[in-house]
Amino acid sequence: WIDYVAPQLYWEFGHKAADFETLVDWWSKNTFGRKLYIGLAPYNAGMNTAWKDKTQLPRQIEKVRNTPNIQGMVFFSSKSLENNLNGWGDSLRVNYFKIPAATPKSK
Repeated sequence: WIDYVAPQLYWEFGHKAADFETLVDWWSKNTFGRKLYIGLAPYNAGMNTAWKDKTQLPRQIEKVRNTPNIQGMVFFSSKSLENNLNGWGDSLRVNYFKIPAATPKSK
């Protein structure tokens, strides 16, 4: 049984093999009737020109939040957020996740 789908979309906007936006759009249309949580990769901070762009992760969060059929996101790895790579740990805490998520209701 599959409770949810969590594809690891660790590539950036504009990636040659598969653009982040294209992947998010495909998964949002192919959830197979399951909840969908998109895997994001803050550990990529500074890896290449695209990931040196401090807006890369915030744009990905906005894309995920504004695409239908997506229930949330997961980050790999927490260490990169603790180390505040590209300032993303602070940005997520102050701008994107300042209000704790509600606990899902039991069925």
